[in-house]
Amino acid sequence: MAAMLCSGDKVYPQQWEPLGPDDNNWPCDADLGDDGFALDPTGKPVIAVRGTYPDLGITVRRWSGSQWYTVGPVGFANSYSDPCLAIDNSGGLFVAYQDPDDDYRISVRHWTGGFWQLVGAPGFTLGNASPSGLEINAEGRPVVAFRDDTQGYRASVWHWTGVDWEPIGSSGFSMDDVDYLDLAMDAAGDPVVAYRDNANGKRTTVQRWNGIDWNVVGVAGFSPDSANHQDVAVDANGNPVVIYKEIGLTHFNHATVQRWDGMSWAFVGARAFSEHWASNLRIAFGPAEEPIVAYLDDSSGAYRVKVQKWSGSDWQQYGAGDGSEGSASVGLAISPSGDPLVGFTNLSYGRRTTVQQWSGGTWVVLGELGFSVEGTIAEAKKVGLVLDPSAKPVVAYSDAAHSNKLTVQRWNGTSWQRIGPVGFAQGGGSSCLTIDPSGRLLIAHQDGPYGKATVRRWNGTAWDPIGPAQFSPMQAYDLDLAVDLDGDPTVAYRDRANGYKTTVQRWNGSTWELVGPAGFTTDAAENQTLVLDVSGNPIVAHRYGSQHGAHVHRWNGSSWQELGGAPAYSTSANSIGLTLDNMDAPILAYVSYSLNAGVTVRRWNGTAWELLGVEGFASTGSSNLCLTTDAAGSPLLGYVDNGVTVQRWSGSSWEVVGSPSFSAAVTSDSKHWLQVDEDGRAIVAYASGGIYAKAYPDAHYGITISDSELNLGPNPTTGEDLWISLGGLSTTTQNVEAELHDMSGRRVSAQLLPANGQLNTKLVLPPGLANGMYVATVSAGDSRWSARLVVAKP
Repeated sequence: MAAMLCSGDKVYPQQWEPLGPDDNNWPCDADLGDDGFALDPTGKPVIAVRGTYPDLGITVRRWSGSQWYTVGPVGFANSYSDPCLAIDNSGGLFVAYQDPDDDYRISVRHWTGGFWQLVGAPGFTLGNASPSGLEINAEGRPVVAFRDDTQGYRASVWHWTGVDWEPIGSSGFSMDDVDYLDLAMDAAGDPVVAYRDNANGKRTTVQRWNGIDWNVVGVAGFSPDSANHQDVAVDANGNPVVIYKEIGLTHFNHATVQRWDGMSWAFVGARAFSEHWASNLRIAFGPAEEPIVAYLDDSSGAYRVKVQKWSGSDWQQYGAGDGSEGSASVGLAISPSGDPLVGFTNLSYGRRTTVQQWSGGTWVVLGELGFSVEGTIAEAKKVGLVLDPSAKPVVAYSDAAHSNKLTVQRWNGTSWQRIGPVGFAQGGGSSCLTIDPSGRLLIAHQDGPYGKATVRRWNGTAWDPIGPAQFSPMQAYDLDLAVDLDGDPTVAYRDRANGYKTTVQRWNGSTWELVGPAGFTTDAAENQTLVLDVSGNPIVAHRYGSQHGAHVHRWNGSSWQELGGAPAYSTSANSIGLTLDNMDAPILAYVSYSLNAGVTVRRWNGTAWELLGVEGFASTGSSNLCLTTDAAGSPLLGYVDNGVTVQRWSGSSWEVVGSPSFSAAVTSDSKHWLQVDEDGRAIVAYASGGIYAKAYPDAHYGITISDSELNLGPNPTTGEDLWISLGGLSTTTQNVEAELHDMSGRRVSAQLLPANGQLNTKLVLPPGLANGMYVATVSAGDSRWSARLVVAKP
């Protein structure tokens, strides 16, 4: 059965909790199908979707008025076509679909309140078929229309009698083969179909069931020219109205509406009334029997959702300006109050299916938009996450609503607040956010018409460039940024000016100087990831070579040295993570397509890359790897596979934090999006159309006793309570000596701490200790243990 492609209910809310909006409170991440949108009797929308190949499971989602929830299990049946959805007068749900488990014939299921039950036999059609429409008749039973391959792809309509599936009239009742078949029911519960009639010049034909036979309404092929995308609705008097897309040369790709007045097919408004090309057309009736249409309008260089109603004299648009960019299908329904609702695959929001309702003179989204949305519904990308000195998350992203320029926001504990103006700098390319030891934010980004590197620092009122803007010679792709203990930044990037090889530059206080030669790798490289060791020397991970192997280089003060050669081959794009443990040892994560395919994590032991756990412990489909360490020095790994998953190294294995794939679909690549705060909470930020963030409040990674590691927490510390622990001491060890040194080697503190076979106590920091990096050392006899400590006072 299919994997989860739609957001479920608020999965494990006691674990990963949203900081602000919840991305799972959304209709779905899969594309909306042709007839997968309907309203229940109370006017609340329901959608039916299927996954993307090879995960073809059907999922139905329902709006409660405040929350989207899944009806039954995710992926309850496989479908080779988009499912059709219908709702009876009591709110009963039906879906029709092409069933790959029954020779690709049509099956229908009904939600009983406990499970999705088959209506009759599965695969009841005589040949392969996909449903073109599903409706409910006056008896509350499902009716299905389809192109019948046993009848030369003519139109057939079948209904459920309560005992069996039977055709209404003759199978294949149309004159010849048809396309764009659509189904509606009149007030008496009799079916009406519209289609492109290939026997009549590919023009539009409508037929209705009169209880005995299928009658043509008016004449066959009544549209003045050939047409596609027919959609039909029937008014209270039984008169059908049809919208279609003209495909003749005169009005190519424009929308036209015609209505049967009892005598002839009259145009509603002007023929080809749409201002631009139109596609994915839908039509329904408002409370005054006025036609309401929805379609994708080719304006502003993209197909955008437009909804219009017939005023009696012209077509009037709901809302002003251009709508969101749509793709695939559009669903249209009219609420009991007469307001239209639309559902569509929203290209402006990361392809996430969006449902909007017209209310109070504006379009209201049903679901929770990301905190990046401040008006126009637009996608955000390239997320960067850091924690400020008070452990509050700060997020940077590029915002399509502002020409993909950069915006930074901070979580204040209850809401997200901007730091500086919206779109303060160019950000359509790569960017990276970090924070210096004094708590000042820095951001590196591609800048100017050629995408050169610029680094900026927040001065409290503005984002000032550090040195000249656009200091790299040409484009600087895959930018990464780190800051030393003095607050001076270093960047690594993919350097177009030097054959797309890796270049590293650092700010020396007056200029951006090269660290070693420009383009120091032997081949073009990508996915550059940068950290600085305790001495401020850069370490870079990247992938290059004919096998796209993962490589790690450390600057030794005079040259770049590769650490142990390439530990992996055939790594995938956006698949490298790098961090340092509390002993300054690099930890590398990567995704390999060969040599035990999947996610692997290794630690440099000084001579070789030793495994942390098994090779390939997560899927080869994983991407956006991000590594960090918790207060105890244990690595955490975040990656995207359908949704976000975070795992923590327990010392012997990788353990999932909370639930796997706890987020909705991630719609943009990012590099540094996982952090751990001083209380041990894992925090993530990611793009799912807009920007969302979540924290894992139950994961208190306090002090974990280890036989071989000195653990400090919280780390970074604000200078208050600091716990220190160490396991594996001799049972005869009564006391140990703890020392704290700054990075110049000067001892700033020495204490004698009690120990009875293990150390687990508070460490008192000296008053007035400056912010920065320190090394804590514990001595017991001839044994010594060390760990880094960051002091970051607010």
